[in-house]
Amino acid sequence: MLSPAGGSTRPKRWTQLAVLFIASIFVLWSLFFTFRTSFIATDGHRYFSLFDDAMISMRYAWNASHGLGLVWNPGERVEGYTNLLMVALMYLWTSLFDKSSAVLAVQVSGIPMLLGIAGLSMLHWNELAKGNEVEHRNGLAVIAFLAPLAYYPLVYWTLMGMETGLLTVLLLAGSLLSMTYMRTKNSSALTSAALAFSLAYLARPDSAPVAVMVLLFAAAFSAGGDGRRLSAALRALAVFMIFPILQTLFRVFYYGSWVPLTYTLKATGMPMAARLQNGLGFTLPFLGEARWAFLVAGAGAALGISRRKTLLMLPPLLLTAYQIAIGGDAWPYWRLVAPGIPYLTLLTLTGVDWASARLGPIALGYATRIRAVVTKRYLSTRSGTLRLPPLALLVALAGAGLVLAGVFADYIRPGSPGFGLSQLYLVVGGSLLSLTAIAARRVPGAHLAAFCTTVLLLLSLNGPFLREAFFLDLPYKADANRSHVNVALSINQFTTEGASVGVIQAGIIPYYTSRYAVDFLGKNDPYIAGLPADLSGSVGWSGMTSVPGHNKYDLEYSIHQRLPTYVEDFSWGAQDLSYVFRELYVEISLPGPDPAFRLGDPAVRWDEIPAEKILFP
Repeated sequence: MLSPAGGSTRPKRWTQLAVLFIASIFVLWSLFFTFRTSFIATDGHRYFSLFDDAMISMRYAWNASHGLGLVWNPGERVEGYTNLLMVALMYLWTSLFDKSSAVLAVQVSGIPMLLGIAGLSMLHWNELAKGNEVEHRNGLAVIAFLAPLAYYPLVYWTLMGMETGLLTVLLLAGSLLSMTYMRTKNSSALTSAALAFSLAYLARPDSAPVAVMVLLFAAAFSAGGDGRRLSAALRALAVFMIFPILQTLFRVFYYGSWVPLTYTLKATGMPMAARLQNGLGFTLPFLGEARWAFLVAGAGAALGISRRKTLLMLPPLLLTAYQIAIGGDAWPYWRLVAPGIPYLTLLTLTGVDWASARLGPIALGYATRIRAVVTKRYLSTRSGTLRLPPLALLVALAGAGLVLAGVFADYIRPGSPGFGLSQLYLVVGGSLLSLTAIAARRVPGAHLAAFCTTVLLLLSLNGPFLREAFFLDLPYKADANRSHVNVALSINQFTTEGASVGVIQAGIIPYYTSRYAVDFLGKNDPYIAGLPADLSGSVGWSGMTSVPGHNKYDLEYSIHQRLPTYVEDFSWGAQDLSYVFRELYVEISLPGPDPAFRLGDPAVRWDEIPAEKILFP
């Protein structure tokens, strides 16, 4: 039995084996990545740590699972998270394991999330095949499975405990069900899509624009009269609103607020013009890395255009526009736009599929002629084997060499990633090898073209992250995480439970100490979150003059008035409270970073600190 796309309705055995092989390699890579993010701390034990912001969520989950409430500081009901569904997952692990093991469990649980993303990407391809919108099903489905696993920022954020992977799974589930509805007109598919998007809202509320636009698009461009389309749209939006309404009611009841504190922190106190300028400055490098992905994906959507392929273009465009609108992000690892990359790679494959279906027969004709000439001239009639001449070997070696040079060109020749010399090597070398493979009829031309195109795009997208992806550098922030854990251990050793910690990095130290915490940047402090943003340029990086979530602070209030036992740093942005450090705090010389404790604080075990370790200014 054949599908409309011309392939078997059951995946071929080699397709299943290829997917299993890719998944196995990825699991091994992920486990080694997780190990490299761990470290031996000053107490001689191995610790695991998520990205610092994810550790804020872990503190909420730990307190909730240990009867202290869904709070950052016990007794203070402040909603300093925007990822309730991720916190719920963390709640499961923190209720089962100790602190470090719970972190490891979160990291390991990211692996099935990422495999789920890959599987949903492959299902998108199969759904396009069911609608006769692509020609080649099985081979290109394997590439659709591979591509998301090879985008480093998506993998990084997921394995480091952020909600990026969970959000991507739910967005892909919603878009897949929306596409199914457009083909089958089965109302339950659209209802299920709305439910998946509603859960995505719990993973991250700012996914709402993507959810609403995809649902409305699916309803508007399905068959049926205007009344039926309107009814479908209203029903989908009603289902989508279930979890947003429930979460809002919970927020008002539990936290006494209509919006999370993170909204106040990031979305208020900054003029829109400054926000857009910051967002564009931050996003331009991403657009430089992703320009070919957007261009080729756009071509894929336009070639053999269909409504469902157009739907796939919505998430990456909306996510990119959102990143600009909110003023950027603190880290240039593209966590806000990473969920859109699987859609770009899918559309790229649709373009290759369309082109190969129409240009493939022409290429195959030339390849057949070349094969006939080579066979006639070099096939031994006695042995029946193909003898390659020195020239053919030279061409094959040259092609392989150019491919390898393309992979490592950015290390041989330093420069910014993009469509430059490295991609030229890959195109020329890949073309030589492709011609040989097609002439020998060893690899279908469409599969080879799709694989080469995907590799080129992934190299362009991953340019700044290749050293980490190949384990030549430690993962981003791994060193800083080790330092913060060591500080936390020192605080635990030399202070009582009545101590407090004042932090800029509000995740690791509060999580591993369980001490009362003062958040200098306001993610968990309503007073700081309500301040106007600092637009002076003193809190700016990565193309931004004022970084959202990091541009509100009042160190006089946080340090001089609240007087935490430990202070992480005495300066931020335009403020420098070194005089407070000199007057009220002392540094303790210990293995790892030196913590600063407040002089005379009764929560410090001064009698256990050797006198020679106390460093007076």
